[in-house]
Amino acid sequence: IVCIHALIEMRFYVQTFIDEIIDVVNQAYDLLLSNLAADHTSYDIAKYIKDVGSRVETFLKEGIYNNTRNRDTFEVIVNDIAPLGLSRSSIESLHELRKKYNKAKHDPSTFIRGLEAIKIIQDTNAALIEMKTLGLGGTSRVQSYERVLWIAGWDHITSGETEISIMIPSALDERMPPSIDFFNITCRGWEPLITKFVTQGQLLMGKEYFPAKVYDFLNVEDFLDAGIFIGNYRNLILEISKYVDLKQENKLLPNLQRKNDPISIYYAMVYATCDVISEGMFIDNQGELEDAILIIASYKYAVEITSEFARKLVPSMANILMRLKDEHRNKIEGPFFLTEENFNIFKKISYFKSEQPPIIVTKDGKLYSLLV
Repeated sequence: IVCIHALIEMRFYVQTFIDEIIDVVNQAYDLLLSNLAADHTSYDIAKYIKDVGSRVETFLKEGIYNNTRNRDTFEVIVNDIAPLGLSRSSIESLHELRKKYNKAKHDPSTFIRGLEAIKIIQDTNAALIEMKTLGLGGTSRVQSYERVLWIAGWDHITSGETEISIMIPSALDERMPPSIDFFNITCRGWEPLITKFVTQGQLLMGKEYFPAKVYDFLNVEDFLDAGIFIGNYRNLILEISKYVDLKQENKLLPNLQRKNDPISIYYAMVYATCDVISEGMFIDNQGELEDAILIIASYKYAVEITSEFARKLVPSMANILMRLKDEHRNKIEGPFFLTEENFNIFKKISYFKSEQPPIIVTKDGKLYSLLV
């Protein structure tokens, strides 16, 4: 039986605004490099500039100005960082990002070269690192909801990757617990991943936290360990995604590749859909919303952009955003995942209902999905 008292006494870590935005920009940069190695168009590159620009603008308003400057333009809030000690070169780097972001946002024909995009994102990252050294953006993002999940890992030395399974805690000890997501990460990623969340008090590792038969089911060949995660699931998968090598994953058998798992892709796409709102990327255009969802899903949640399941799902997810009330196109809470019984209860106070995918939006701006 799970040690409930240990869970109650855990101290929760909340990522700071500056650490989160640095992670986001780094992941966007890594994915941009990967995509530049393949055939691409200027439009493909502009997606990354638009997303990074939008996310940095949101960070400045939330993490630096604590939402007191939301009516000010991107240009004004960048200029006003100078008195806080940020160097002129960093200010200029942020303005260069702002200019390219605004141009790409308002003019789809904007031409951005690969090397130009690389420099913009590199310089942006340097400016953010300088902000961190100055102590800017160091406040914590409020975490409004948590989940309790099981996480386990297996080291596959022959293929050079570590398999991670994320499962729903189950009282049943007759079978493997139901999995909601899995990842294949580089072997070097397991230790820093686990250490980070253990140190932050969000992860309890070891046999003593599991029903005996469940742990025995998990403890098969190449097993590393298993533990209980309690915290913000979005933060967990963002961290795991840092260690995913898509080139390495594509060498695995098709049934072992995450892009071919409909449940894993579904959860990632739901998170990415909500992030379009939270990152201020809503635009009243179905096609551009689909692009935004896919790009966020790819670099934040390790979804390969060519995934058949992601491609099939994204029009429905964009349609959900298109049907939101005006006030929810700027701010929405979630996603929250519910059992069928609770999902049906919340249907009664929702103004938007979708059967496939099973998603509802309530009148108070919360997005719920059925736990699939």
